[in-house]
Amino acid sequence: MSAVDIYSSPLSALVPTSEVELPEVDNSEALQDALSRIMVNELPGFTIRSSGLDGSPVNNRVLVAAVQNSLTTLGRVFEMGYHLSGAIERPDLGLGNLHIDLEVAQPVSEIALHTTVSGGGKVVIAESGKGVERVLRHDRHSEEHKAQAKLLGGHLVQDRTDPEIILPTLHTTLLGSGDHVVFALANNRGPVWHRFDTDSSSREIDVSVMVCDEAAEFRLMLTT
Repeated sequence: MSAVDIYSSPLSALVPTSEVELPEVDNSEALQDALSRIMVNELPGFTIRSSGLDGSPVNNRVLVAAVQNSLTTLGRVFEMGYHLSGAIERPDLGLGNLHIDLEVAQPVSEIALHTTVSGGGKVVIAESGKGVERVLRHDRHSEEHKAQAKLLGGHLVQDRTDPEIILPTLHTTLLGSGDHVVFALANNRGPVWHRFDTDSSSREIDVSVMVCDEAAEFRLMLTT
């Protein structure tokens, strides 16, 4: 089955994309504000540069604790879901694969904390359009879905998108060694699409995903 058989948009449906720089956070107060905006779908993500927070560099482990504390102050309880790390070899043309990690629209319940340990490249984060269900008929690990994502990713490389599937405003920045990007994996609009490019010969990453503990949040609500 070809990608066109799975999902196709007439060229007339494609519109130009535009890029906006992901906001930068450099202190605890700004971190809490940015996270609150993510929770209410006002912001898909933000960056923290290698200079860190409040004048001190942070690694991924320290960032997890800082994000967790800020979310707790906001009345939200997030725990570590999973962690991965390793080196990624530079792909053809340096372009990463556009992909999603969740498949449904939902209130923000999983947040990715992505650290570039060494190397670097561009990150692209995009939100789903109201017709995204058209491309979510297949499990994201299936060959059918990978073909869909490749087609959609090809549109973005050509600075075009079907706004019914991926909104035309792309949130981007260049990440270098020690930089972090924090973003929701899904929100009420749908899955959050993301792509990490590699400008260097390789890129070493350290990634943590924090997951909402709904039962703990309910207990917290009862005691406040």
